Amino acid sequence: MNKLDNLLERSRQQLVGMDPEKAVHFDEKAKRKWWKDREEVDEGLGKLVEETEEMLTKENEDISDFFGEVEDEEGEEEGEEEGEGEEEVAVGNLSNRFEAACKLEDEEGDEDQEEDVCLDSLTVPALKNKILQVGGGKDDMKGLKKAGLKELLNKFMTAKKKSTAKPTAKPTAKPTVTTTTTTTKSTKKKTKATILVLDERLHRLPWEGFACFENTSVYRVPSLPFVVAPIVEGRSTVISRRDCTYVLDPEGNLPSTKKTMQPIFKSYSSRFSWREKGVVGKIPNEAFFADALQKDGGLMIYCGHGGAEHCFSRPQVENLLRDGRRTCESTVILMGCSSGRMSAGGGSTRGVGSNFKLLPYEADGTVTSYLCAGSPCIVGNLWDVTDKDIDKFFINFLAEFFEGNRDIASCVAGSRSVCKMKRVVGFAPVCFGVPITFGEDNE
Repeated sequence: MNKLDNLLERSRQQLVGMDPEKAVHFDEKAKRKWWKDREEVDEGLGKLVEETEEMLTKENEDISDFFGEVEDEEGEEEGEEEGEGEEEVAVGNLSNRFEAACKLEDEEGDEDQEEDVCLDSLTVPALKNKILQVGGGKDDMKGLKKAGLKELLNKFMTAKKKSTAKPTAKPTAKPTVTTTTTTTKSTKKKTKATILVLDERLHRLPWEGFACFENTSVYRVPSLPFVVAPIVEGRSTVISRRDCTYVLDPEGNLPSTKKTMQPIFKSYSSRFSWREKGVVGKIPNEAFFADALQKDGGLMIYCGHGGAEHCFSRPQVENLLRDGRRTCESTVILMGCSSGRMSAGGGSTRGVGSNFKLLPYEADGTVTSYLCAGSPCIVGNLWDVTDKDIDKFFINFLAEFFEGNRDIASCVAGSRSVCKMKRVVGFAPVCFGVPITFGEDNE
């Protein structure tokens, strides 16, 4: 984690005190140096994510072994009508697999007893170790589950006895991942998503940047009850294009974002007949924010600094949990710096020091308050970002989400590539909670 922390701290230092007025006074040499440093951080983060994914999967090329398995597509098609209207959840223990990938136990047995091995008793990692020992390669094992690995091991062992050449490597298969499949009652359309249940260590990594998750709907939660609760409470995962509102530049110090986003919000408000007007250039009153958050099927958009704490504090959000009822029902988009950042020690939002952040407490942040208060889904940034690049991301995201028929995380994933800094900015926006989509009409 030290490499990640160093890269993010370097990125943060690059952004300290940066504003349009300061940038105007940069000469060409200073600008080139700043962009060169920025590109180095971006490339460093990309390399770190690639290395992390490779490290976690080097003994498990089939991603289904790492994240858990679900039924194949044919099995899903056969039972599609029977399961209509229900939620299917397959859960993989990411934390245990994370540790196992870092240090695998030696389960291979006695190397001199290969011919007497009972293949049925071997685990997937042990089968792969055996294949490597008898001359197989990692490419041979890609896409294979246990039955295929047993067959491959038998093939190599037979070939070794006959002293024949190695067989040709099999083509790789697209890996499967742990998924949640939700069928919405209004659209009858299935939304497939991966939900990561992340502990105080794993939440810091930008898992959404892994190659296996490219253009995939990925959501994260601190614990499994945040996935189950909306189902138990009977909350809708479909929101209305009309019940949207926004807060733009409430502190009045993001002129570029205001200039870029205000006409876009006005356009969407007119096209989809938004019932509520947005607030621009000033901090809204408490009632405005509270009402916006308590709309069933609503969408609350915030474009400003942080996680909107200056407009509506965490205690105010948590007050929406009343008498055991979670009254925050809107999906929330927080486009400020580090709005989705969570700290195992409470972080700066609780006024604690860096040493306390390293203690093994449960991860906590602004998004935790929204999840506890009842919001089904929150979009936030894991770390600090530059305004123009995140605005570019957000414009593309709004177009895909409002004008398409895809879930919110899919649109987040599809918009990362438009950023100039595709990793240090593109990997920052993530989704917390459960899959959310717009209804088919504007009602």
